Amino acid sequence: MFGSIVLFAVALLFFILGLMIYNGRTELIHAYHQKNINPSEKAAYGKAFSTGLFIIALTCIIAFLASLFNYDQLLSLIMPMGLVIAFIVLYKVQKKYNGGLF
Repeated sequence: MFGSIVLFAVALLFFILGLMIYNGRTELIHAYHQKNINPSEKAAYGKAFSTGLFIIALTCIIAFLASLFNYDQLLSLIMPMGLVIAFIVLYKVQKKYNGGLF
């Protein structure tokens, strides 16, 4: 039960951070991740970056539901798959707008 609560809290945290970044608070992203970004593209970067955070939040919500209903096999499949997808999205965003990860 505690694991379910933690998953829900993490999902909520990533959703709120994603929403804040989506709405233009790109200063929440570490400076070295956005040092090469054109100032005119900051809004588009924030929206694209928040997509990765929303995927992490969705993954945690699905894992929360799987954990709540004791679908442990689904949980062990969803978490790694969702996180890999999210990190691929974040990598592509960084490569497109920043020219690389750092």
